[in-house]
Amino acid sequence: MVEVTIMLSITLVLVMGAIDFLLLFYQWNAAAKAVQIGTRLAAVSDLVATGLNGLSHAVVSASVPPMAAPPTAPATTTGFAEG
Repeated sequence: MVEVTIMLSITLVLVMGAIDFLLLFYQWNAAAKAVQIGTRLAAVSDLVATGLNGLSHAVVSASVPPMAAPPTAPATTTGFAEG
């Protein structure tokens, strides 16, 4: 009976280790597949959102000219209400 207990505990440790390793391998494979799908989607998608060209033109045209004074910051920059 002692031999069965020893062999059962050793077998249980090996089986649980194998299950843990297989779960690790599954997670690794799922992460790699997600990266592959994400890069494929980024490669075939239109990266410029609709209307972004007009927005970037408005920002560039409203930018501060060279050697001009930088805009001043508002009095409270934390965004929290005082009181």
